[in-house]
Amino acid sequence: DEVATIAISTVSGGGATESGAQSVSITITENESAPTITLATSHTTVAENSGTTITLTATSSQAADEAITVTLASTGSAINGTDYSSFGGQTITIAANSTTGTITGAPTDDSMYEGDEVATISISDVSGIDATESGVQSVSITITENELAPRVTLTASATSIAENSGTPITFTLALEIPAGVTQTTTSEDVIVQIGNSVSGYTASASGSDYQLSSTSITIPSGSSTNTFTFSPTDDNIYERANGQETAYVAISSVSGGGSSFDNEWYAITINDNESAPTVSFDVNGGASASVYDNGSDLILTATSTQAADEAITVVIGTSVDGAIEGTDFATISDITIAAGETTGTAVFNPTADTVNEGSETATVSITSVSGAGSTTSGTTSVTITINEYA
Repeated sequence: DEVATIAISTVSGGGATESGAQSVSITITENESAPTITLATSHTTVAENSGTTITLTATSSQAADEAITVTLASTGSAINGTDYSSFGGQTITIAANSTTGTITGAPTDDSMYEGDEVATISISDVSGIDATESGVQSVSITITENELAPRVTLTASATSIAENSGTPITFTLALEIPAGVTQTTTSEDVIVQIGNSVSGYTASASGSDYQLSSTSITIPSGSSTNTFTFSPTDDNIYERANGQETAYVAISSVSGGGSSFDNEWYAITINDNESAPTVSFDVNGGASASVYDNGSDLILTATSTQAADEAITVVIGTSVDGAIEGTDFATISDITIAAGETTGTAVFNPTADTVNEGSETATVSITSVSGAGSTTSGTTSVTITINEYA
């Protein structure tokens, strides 16, 4: 409402004067309602790289005789001032005697994969000429992604390594960048899980044959690569018949940033620094032994130059030089050198009888060896003499 006050400003003629201070007031009641403000957008979806101009329009239900100021706020997954021109905290002015005011902006094209994002712009405050917001006003704008979802790749600095190497193999995880595409990163961390257990591969993880520096690697938001290392374990065991073991390393899963991965894997050969074992043997600690036919047991000891990760079988044979196996002395069993050990034994005893045969001899030899790539060396046959106990 408005008030008009009419007063006498001057009187002239016939000596007339104003009687005191004369005025009258007239109230003009308003027939328009106080303005209410709505908010609209020119676009509800725009491509990140489109360069499209987005216009936000504040509309008043009623023209007024003074300006109206509309203050905006922003929420949503799209970041105000980063993913699009700043709208949040900005103001739209509806000029006096007008019913609309506008503000413009545009999406920001970057090189980071973020997926589709939504900017929600609302009215946080209205001021001027009793104007108010019409209910709760907001608009949503979807900014569609133009970068490709990242694909994680795996590469290795080498595919074989000596067991006693002091330098580990470095594996690199990278976000694959297609030719002609400028993107390099994501807006989220990418978590990569590494698998290293699959049947058919002989090397064991968790420090037994090798150690990975990590099996869960993060490519941080804003980065495009990260690494982990493969370190073999140096032990004193000869492993496998060919002195090699094979480890399996692969990406098992990825998460974050809309990422995926190819079925990339590596077979890493660990070359043993121990030599293949060679086997020799003795009887009672020497190359020959002599006992009475009613005497104590004889002990054959097979000795390997190197412990191995599998058993070594030593096949024993005898040649008759008078003493007969199974008659003059017990049958000699083959010798097993267990995995991780360097010796194995066979114990046998002479056979006492009532026939005077005099002294008899036999040659006991290694016929063959098998397991862990083993061969023979050194003493491979011994002589036993069985003396007649008179």
